[in-house]
Amino acid sequence: MGLSPEELVEAIVFVKESIDRRVPVVGWDLFVGEFGIIHGYDDEKKIFLAKDVAKEGELPYEQLGRKDGTELFVLRMEDTNPIDFRNSLHQALQLAVDHARQARPGLESRHFRHGLNAYDAWLEVFHRKEVDPFGNSYCTSVVRCAREFSVRFLLDQSSRWEGNTQAAIRQQMIDAAYQYAKVADVLAQLQHLYHFPQGGHPTIRKMPNAQSLCWGRRKPRKNTA
Repeated sequence: MGLSPEELVEAIVFVKESIDRRVPVVGWDLFVGEFGIIHGYDDEKKIFLAKDVAKEGELPYEQLGRKDGTELFVLRMEDTNPIDFRNSLHQALQLAVDHARQARPGLESRHFRHGLNAYDAWLEVFHRKEVDPFGNSYCTSVVRCAREFSVRFLLDQSSRWEGNTQAAIRQQMIDAAYQYAKVADVLAQLQHLYHFPQGGHPTIRKMPNAQSLCWGRRKPRKNTA
């Protein structure tokens, strides 16, 4: 079922109200199937000014959420709340651990895995020689980027814990960053084999190399937080 004209008008008003308050809007699938930013509009031309990983330019009002005609997502920040540094860091790390190790109702199924279980499912598909070239190259690229940002985040946070009394916490975060860096390095090697978006032929020519890389990822699993 496609988007109704009323839904499109509501979204356009939603975005323009936010930009009038000098607050950019996050949108999905502006020029490509990723998140991007809408930061301006021109009512005379009936276009938004937007940017995502693929393009920066003009987006006609009528194309908002209409790229594939099935969904529309826009998000704006309404307010901010003060939060303690330690609490925010604890919540971020707890979220990462929960995502890695706990089942999420509604997300896990016969066809979907998340967290550490996703690596096993990924490897299993390689063994069955049923890897989707586009999906494989896309996931490799996105997850590598996420792991690299995790390294930066952990190293940045570790620098905030000063003094001898915080040495243990600082070292644990550095150790965690090292584990994330190892995963990012393996994914970089996979990405070299299967460039996004072409994807290559993961079920044919380069299969042994990819399998060995994935298998190498599994070894430090118990130490990865």
